[in-house]
Amino acid sequence: MAAKSKERVGLALCGFGRAGKIHFSGVRQNRFCELKYVVDLIEVTVTVGDSKKTIGDIVRSTLAEYRMEQTKVVDTSTLHEVLADPAVDGVIVTTPTETHEQIVKQALLAGKAVFCEKPIAGNIEDTARCYDVAAAVNRPLYCAFQRRFDLGFMKIHRQVREGKIGKIHLLKTTSRDSPRPTIDQLKNCRGLYHDCGVHDIDLICWVLGEEPEGVIAQGTTMDPEIAAIGDIDTIAIILKFPSGVLATIDLSRHSSYGYDHRLEVFGEKGMLVCENVTEDPVVCYDQDGVTSAKVVYSFPQRYEMAYRRELDEFIEVIRDPTLSLKVQRKDTLLTTRVANACEISAREGRMVPLEPAPEPQVIKT
Repeated sequence: MAAKSKERVGLALCGFGRAGKIHFSGVRQNRFCELKYVVDLIEVTVTVGDSKKTIGDIVRSTLAEYRMEQTKVVDTSTLHEVLADPAVDGVIVTTPTETHEQIVKQALLAGKAVFCEKPIAGNIEDTARCYDVAAAVNRPLYCAFQRRFDLGFMKIHRQVREGKIGKIHLLKTTSRDSPRPTIDQLKNCRGLYHDCGVHDIDLICWVLGEEPEGVIAQGTTMDPEIAAIGDIDTIAIILKFPSGVLATIDLSRHSSYGYDHRLEVFGEKGMLVCENVTEDPVVCYDQDGVTSAKVVYSFPQRYEMAYRRELDEFIEVIRDPTLSLKVQRKDTLLTTRVANACEISAREGRMVPLEPAPEPQVIKT
């Protein structure tokens, strides 16, 4: 007998920063879920324009704007009470990265499905343990790689599978961020390979359907402020695959002309390209040349619908346990394995083979 789909899913959103607001938009537009809680450091004061407000006040005013006053706004210190509420089916984790692992494990052990912005944990071993916990309690754990849900990339993935351009020879991604993250943000991330590079790594491996056997990477710094904190802002990566395919990734922390992200797949019968998204799709051809609108400002605009689709899938998997998530344990661990190899390659100036993934462990709960 087929499992019955759950009518509506109760969710708790942990973190109401930049990523939290993106997923809040997705939650309020999905008719199959209800936001039960927003969890954050609600007494902390932040600057908004020329005034100071508590995070709690910001959340409550946002909820009121969308007539969602029934959603409870609670402090992080009471997360255990939120997780004890049987009305909560799933938890969305968009808190600072160093808190992800603890919240993910706590939520899973409370029997909740978990949607987590990357990284799930600070290293590959702890990430693997989070998936081991998910397997032990039989609850979904999703790591947010939203580019798999972009319509253009989905079409390229499908056409590669269908053999549209024959045997693949080369793949290429370009990722140049806009605006440049603040220095405080850069101090609290895991570096360019893990912070940004993992998205391109996941996209390439997903489109090709292979794991690379080795990587070469180099990084440099063009921005004096980023150099001052000992970080890099520009990298180039080459991935070599067992089939002979080569893939290249170039990344920059700052594009002056908007959010620049493109994918190219070259094969024996042709080429597939997904170009940038612009503010206006109309291109003008006249006697002065060819003009088009600017590239969209940043990733929330570029991937607005992709963010919504990945959250929709998470909600559907909670509603119907017979479904599976598009991003699995092996995919999340693969991006970390490749990013780790990139860091070693850049440091030692050599091609680095991929280390094997940690084996699943049986955890008693």
